[in-house]
Amino acid sequence: MFNTKTLRKAGNRLTRAEAAAGQAFGPYRETPLVKLLSGIGKVGDQPELRGLSAVAVAVGLLTSNRRLVRAGVRMILAHELATLAKDIVKRRIDRTRREAPRRTRSAS
Repeated sequence: MFNTKTLRKAGNRLTRAEAAAGQAFGPYRETPLVKLLSGIGKVGDQPELRGLSAVAVAVGLLTSNRRLVRAGVRMILAHELATLAKDIVKRRIDRTRREAPRRTRSAS
């Protein structure tokens, strides 16, 4: 299917593209819009998503809303299955990480 050389070339291109994006968007890191979007994006992080799912189950139980309970349970199961799949893939793929760009504080 793909040979090692092709995959390495693709990986190098992606790494360079990621570095270029970091350089291009780095100056906007501390802007209010980016901070807002970052906060919204964190809702999908593991602890927050688990908490949101648990709240759905709890509210469903408290209000006798069986659909909400089922939806919350499905959210938890889907999240756990996705996390398991991600962990399996991460264990199978050996990758290097570039150094994170250093944050500099501008003098005010």
